[in-house]
Amino acid sequence: MTGRADRPVTVALVGRANVGKSTLFNALADEKLSIVTRKPHTTRVPVAASIAGPAGSIWFWDTPGVSERPTHPLQRWLNASVTQSVDRADAILFVVEALNWFPADQTVFEAALRSGKPIGGVVTKIDRIRSKTLLLPFLEQLATHPEIRFWVPVSALRRDNLSRLVTAVDEYLASAVSPSAAALPVRRGFAFPDFAAELFRERLMERLSGELPYALHVRCSRFVDEVDRMEIEFRIVVERPGQKRIVVGTGGEVLRQVGSAVRADLEAQSGKRVLLRSWVEIDPGWSLKRPEAVLVLAGQDAVQLSQGELPGHD
Repeated sequence: MTGRADRPVTVALVGRANVGKSTLFNALADEKLSIVTRKPHTTRVPVAASIAGPAGSIWFWDTPGVSERPTHPLQRWLNASVTQSVDRADAILFVVEALNWFPADQTVFEAALRSGKPIGGVVTKIDRIRSKTLLLPFLEQLATHPEIRFWVPVSALRRDNLSRLVTAVDEYLASAVSPSAAALPVRRGFAFPDFAAELFRERLMERLSGELPYALHVRCSRFVDEVDRMEIEFRIVVERPGQKRIVVGTGGEVLRQVGSAVRADLEAQSGKRVLLRSWVEIDPGWSLKRPEAVLVLAGQDAVQLSQGELPGHD
């Protein structure tokens, strides 16, 4: 298999919003590296993880969901982020949801074909299909696309067929890439301060409803890592005063409850006592005017002392 002895292979997971890319990515990584909610466009920044394949390492990129007709600057920014991930990957894993092929899926499929890179396919959420007799006609229809080198149905929640998927990627995609392809990711997962901020945003998105989750972002503004404790400060960005009131909650209730949940998660992962602080600031129309300035990773800018080694986060 050409190039496998020299370097790992990189594969970008692409698909429309809410097809289960991040859940699949975490299952493949056997660790929570991407946040997951039921709301579309939860993933905003691509994140990578290396998985051992039969013939060598495979780096998977989790990417944002693709918008079919991006009219909002944030949607266009996310679509551009997906394009960049595809450009730097050796191959593509096209992700669709069992029994569902929408116009947005067709848009992503056609874009994948234009890349000219080897493409494999994965069908997610098969645990939701009560009868396999319903799934078989869908798989047969997918098989009419000869450009897709394989289709593997999976359940990320039950971990069904994950090893089969990795083997197919190794056999049909990794063996087809050029040994001089794109550069490898610089790290597995996020830097820990950025992961902590993403976890805080996940909890806020789960707690809040309506359009607010898409008008807020969370950044780590200060991170101190010592032998037995951490101090982390979060900057929560919203666009209007009314949104700030919702995020803070009556008497600060929302921030307190979200902070307590995030603190417990981080303490369980790090084994250290964690002190969290957070505040909400208003940046009018940030998602319309300059999403790239707000969504940039902040871990490098936070104050870091004696940076710790934590699983999955460099």
